[in-house]
Amino acid sequence: MLISIDVQERPVFRHEHIYYLKGDITDGPAFHEMILEIRPDAVFNTAAYTHVDGCETDREAAFRLNVTGAENVAKACRDVPCRMIHLSTDYVFDGKAGPYSETDPVHPISYYGETKLESERIALRLCADSLIVRTMVLYGTGPALRPNFVTWLVGELRNGRSVNIVDGQYGNATLADDLAAALICLYEKDKRGIYHAAGKGLFSRYELALRIARVFGLDETLIRKIPGSALRQPATRPERSGLKTEKLAKETGYSFLDVDEALRIMKEQMETVQRDLP
Repeated sequence: MLISIDVQERPVFRHEHIYYLKGDITDGPAFHEMILEIRPDAVFNTAAYTHVDGCETDREAAFRLNVTGAENVAKACRDVPCRMIHLSTDYVFDGKAGPYSETDPVHPISYYGETKLESERIALRLCADSLIVRTMVLYGTGPALRPNFVTWLVGELRNGRSVNIVDGQYGNATLADDLAAALICLYEKDKRGIYHAAGKGLFSRYELALRIARVFGLDETLIRKIPGSALRQPATRPERSGLKTEKLAKETGYSFLDVDEALRIMKEQMETVQRDLP
């Protein structure tokens, strides 16, 4: 049986093969009791405070979810015992010399990155057989999802609004479906330790925006290139990031999609959802 746990009273989507439970990883005793009662084979911890600027300005909330929450999951997995598969980020690196391999030195430059690095260390310390999977620039579509870079950009361009996109912040864009398949592959092959899992190709945000416009058939002249300094964001962003996925490919045979192919899949998914609306 597959069980989904989240903080809402009801699931944002229903599936006949997924059972939903309301739960909160920041409530250590309650979550611990829940996991001990379920006694799962594995827990995929995808919960995180991922708003990078929000983490910088509300450090207490970021620590509570990203560090304390991860520690609660790790302790519960240790006591079952069961596998912990923990999702992390390229922000554990400083973004000066990417793309990075799993053995490159870590050096976060934002509080978000600091909390995610600490969560990795906690998982590895408390659960010797845990699996840490770092990814980046995640996008996808589905019911009740908050906007991501692709859905936001498509919405703006479809409404004829011009957008300012930084000509920097290089990295890999990753389709959520592709990442989910990689996570399942790593779990089924009983992998442990740290792995990088991200889409093919290294692009600046501006280059990625142009590719999105082309795949979705939108007006790319609405996309204006600006330097990263013009945004004046509270948290420093890695300028030259990216994740190497050779380890994952070599040990599992899994290969990520090309970015254009992944965007076409998302476009088809969005069109299907639109057709199914009453």
